[in-house]
Amino acid sequence: MLTEILYFCAVFQITFQAQNKKKNEIPEIKFVQLLCEFDEETFYPNASCFLKTWNRRITTGNIYTVQKYPWNEIFIIGHVYFKTNNYYREVITTPQVEFCSLMKFSTSNNFLKQIIDLAESVAPGVIHTCPYVGANIFNVTAPKLSLISSIPSGEYKFIVNIATQPNGKFVYNLTVEYVKNSIKDRLG
Repeated sequence: MLTEILYFCAVFQITFQAQNKKKNEIPEIKFVQLLCEFDEETFYPNASCFLKTWNRRITTGNIYTVQKYPWNEIFIIGHVYFKTNNYYREVITTPQVEFCSLMKFSTSNNFLKQIIDLAESVAPGVIHTCPYVGANIFNVTAPKLSLISSIPSGEYKFIVNIATQPNGKFVYNLTVEYVKNSIKDRLG
């Protein structure tokens, strides 16, 4: 049963920089680090992830994975932590979602709809119905969304648990550093 649990670990660190010249301008987002670890029992060894810089101005993320067996059930839970002093405080938790059912039947949850739309805008084709056999994400730039302007300056950590059975193992850890947002200066 333990071998059926999906175990894939990716750690992303992204720096967001706000350069607001006009009041309604959205802060710019820039990737600064992308690290991944792929479990050999779940993924083929040619899995990779890296950042690529274009003319020292734009940095894009690239991830390539192929699973050894198709996923027909994928359980996802998301957590967002905000760093205060020397520790992270949890500010958002999403309910556990069965991804394959969500793709098949849709959802009425507006927060989940925004996340799905964000994922689809960042990496077209990654969000699709099951079975799920891999991800090919090439030259993805960070999105410029109005949602970002409502996030205050600070450091964030996004942890997403993805497993092939309920309450499965940790999978994905996204650390976000948000620097100088002139629109909003504190959480709450």
